[in-house]
Amino acid sequence: VVSLQEEKVLLGENVDNNTKDQLEFRDRVVKMSLGWDHLVVTTSSQCLIYSTSNWNTPLIFDLKGLTTSAILLARKLFLIVDSVQGLSVYSYEGRLICSPKKKKVPTHSALIPLL
Repeated sequence: VVSLQEEKVLLGENVDNNTKDQLEFRDRVVKMSLGWDHLVVTTSSQCLIYSTSNWNTPLIFDLKGLTTSAILLARKLFLIVDSVQGLSVYSYEGRLICSPKKKKVPTHSALIPLL
């Protein structure tokens, strides 16, 4: 379980062995998603990809001023939705796979299932 403690601090709790890890970020956390053995966090300037087996060394890449409105995780890839780029698909290694172009991409997270 991961929860936002402060605007720049997440708390990860392992319910199996009752351990807790605090993750601190240089910028405000905008969105986060946990699943498929990964935690993906976007701040106001970066995307950080954590493996749930190792909270110490995330993969990090810059978001170039984009504001994330949703993160959707899948087994091998994840999707970031923002108001500028629209849709961006990444690997858990932080590599951009594709940026499909679609007219009028819904950027509100409640509309994501319609994609």
